[in-house]
Amino acid sequence: MSTLSTLLASDHYSITQTTTPLDIALLNDAQRDKLANLHCETARHHALLGFQLKNSVPQEGRSLSLSHSENVAVMAVHRDESHCIGVDIETVHRRVNPKLRAKLTPSLDESQCVEKLPTLALWSLKEALWKAWQNNSQGLIKDVTITHLEGGSSNKQVIFHGNAQAPCGQVFHWHLYEIDSLKSDGTSFYLAVAFMDTV
Repeated sequence: MSTLSTLLASDHYSITQTTTPLDIALLNDAQRDKLANLHCETARHHALLGFQLKNSVPQEGRSLSLSHSENVAVMAVHRDESHCIGVDIETVHRRVNPKLRAKLTPSLDESQCVEKLPTLALWSLKEALWKAWQNNSQGLIKDVTITHLEGGSSNKQVIFHGNAQAPCGQVFHWHLYEIDSLKSDGTSFYLAVAFMDTV
């Protein structure tokens, strides 16, 4: 039996999660081809989780982004395909290189802006922002700059939210969640979602 549920919803996006891979028999030809080229069992498992999510939502007219961590996959869907969206999920306990923080925030202004963010939460947020950047092939994850950060909102799961900007001037809004209800073992996750400014 599949575990597929809406995890979060806002005016701009919804996030769906699954912990159960799609049966290989239900794949389309393109998905079968992609799976055949993956030789690592973990990569195959994550691909099946992603296919489970993509196959569950009509994609026409929408923008979507996928991410996975351990045995959980999430998909963020923006209601408007003209507005890119990015999502990233990371387990809170994952180890990170101490030098990562400086690489993610090369400017002093940005470094001071995000000083309250744990390093892994910052990584998750930057990853989501990079995915939401329309021209991300022209730049690195550090190139999207976090310009504003505020503490959590009335939604208790939101620990921070704010704005960011790509080098081209594209403006994003973002939310950072901490969620502990995705796995039965009590694992906590950072979940970041970034989407284009609709104004």
